Amino acid sequence: MFAPRTTPLIIGEEPWKWDVDSVWQCTWYSFWRFYQVHGIYPTYQNRATKSGSYNNAITWLENYRDPVKPMEKDYIPVAGDIVVYDWSDLGHVAFLETDTMTSSYGNGNPDSFKFQDYRKFNGEIMGFLHSDCYPILPVERNTHATQIQTTDEQLRIRTAPSLNAEIVGHVQLGYYNVLQQSEADGYTWYEIAKDRWCANITTNYLPSEQNDFVRQLEEFLNNTKAKIKALESENENMKSDMKNIENIAERWSK
Repeated sequence: MFAPRTTPLIIGEEPWKWDVDSVWQCTWYSFWRFYQVHGIYPTYQNRATKSGSYNNAITWLENYRDPVKPMEKDYIPVAGDIVVYDWSDLGHVAFLETDTMTSSYGNGNPDSFKFQDYRKFNGEIMGFLHSDCYPILPVERNTHATQIQTTDEQLRIRTAPSLNAEIVGHVQLGYYNVLQQSEADGYTWYEIAKDRWCANITTNYLPSEQNDFVRQLEEFLNNTKAKIKALESENENMKSDMKNIENIAERWSK
């Protein structure tokens, strides 16, 4: 569990970035607070291909289609979620620092920082960007492990190696350890976390050095066996030739 914030942020605090959208607005706070806590953007999307504006909170459920948890009676929000409200013309978003308390900014003013019960905001709750589908983060490059390197943030993560499996998000750019592989629907699928699979689209397959050594050794052994078999065949031919020579010599000696 992360430590909830009850005080305004200080510009320059890592790992935040300060040149994105409107500083001290609710969208700015929720976007980067989510990144600070979870280590991943709440969209799984490339910011260059976003639709609409992150400045308008009312558009967030559309922009963040994959991780959206619609407002349902059986869904209980938890710390780490983002709450989306239908409020005013632009909407409002707030980050859940605890299971019940949100924190956010508004009006582009650091003095407008709020920490309050998410149920007491005067706007209707439209839905949540939930945090339970964001546990898969890139790892360091490890030549001793079989990995993939992703090159596109639009690559989908599914619950099984199948195009019919549920989509639970998208990968970030980076390296991921491969737990196992599977062939299905015309793709090679890589399991990068338990029940989390992605296809071999916009990925580089990076076998471990040990696996590569084993592969090279197997190739060497197979080539050696082929050469031995060829020599054995050649030896049999030589034996046959010698037998023929002996037969000819024996006939000439009579």
